[in-house]
Amino acid sequence: MEPRLLSNYLSRSRQERRLSQQALAELAGCTRQYIAQLEGGLRSKPSYRIALGLANALGLRGTNRREFLELAGDYSEKEESATDREELRQAALSAIYSISYPAYIHDNLWRLHGWNQAAEQLFGVSPNQIVLYSTSLMEFVFDPDYRSHIVPWAPWAETALRQFRHDCKAVWQLPSSREVMTRLRRLPDFRRMWEACDPVSDAAPLLPLTFRDETGAIKLTIVRMQFPGPPDLWVNVFVPLNQELAAKNPSLAGHPGAQADTLKLTVNHAALKGGA
Repeated sequence: MEPRLLSNYLSRSRQERRLSQQALAELAGCTRQYIAQLEGGLRSKPSYRIALGLANALGLRGTNRREFLELAGDYSEKEESATDREELRQAALSAIYSISYPAYIHDNLWRLHGWNQAAEQLFGVSPNQIVLYSTSLMEFVFDPDYRSHIVPWAPWAETALRQFRHDCKAVWQLPSSREVMTRLRRLPDFRRMWEACDPVSDAAPLLPLTFRDETGAIKLTIVRMQFPGPPDLWVNVFVPLNQELAAKNPSLAGHPGAQADTLKLTVNHAALKGGA
């Protein structure tokens, strides 16, 4: 297909949505210069990930989405079906159920797709507090009552929010995301911190966290494994840094093979990702 076809389609769609090249680039996860090259016909074959990011950022659906992905590189047939995504989610759930450390799954907006019993015990959150596929972990991070569990809260919340902005940049302005973003903006400090911080340049595979519960403060490392979508899914496993302190917490005590399980999950990540 002619490079100009993609360039004209992209430029027209962007202008119809009143997005600048910079705004579209931030939403799609690329640079403004790359958008300019695509619209100018200097580039014509974005990667599959960038093509999906552009389609999401432009809010393309149905026939328009299929046409755009075909122009971008015959990607329309590559998009996952709902069945494929559910199979991926079920495989990820099986993975976190097979390990002893606390673990959960979230999507681009950090909406929970599942968790294991150890995570429920550690974080003290009951299922009736969560609406599956809707409740975002950011709602707990910025909750005035729950934030006391995170030590120290302010710097960690900023770190998490910068990561959150990276993870959701291709979807946060979509109509399907508005309900979550509206709820988050109502929480104390969220709007102020959102406007004051920039997204990180890349997804972090590890995040430190000090969590305080009735047993005391426990230092953890969050091991993050991404499974590209759309929607993207992340499996997060909480590994204690101090095994002696962790042994005092039933949700972190695990068993002798718990660390091996976490390593096995990391290795199996490649297999799950390949099946996405």
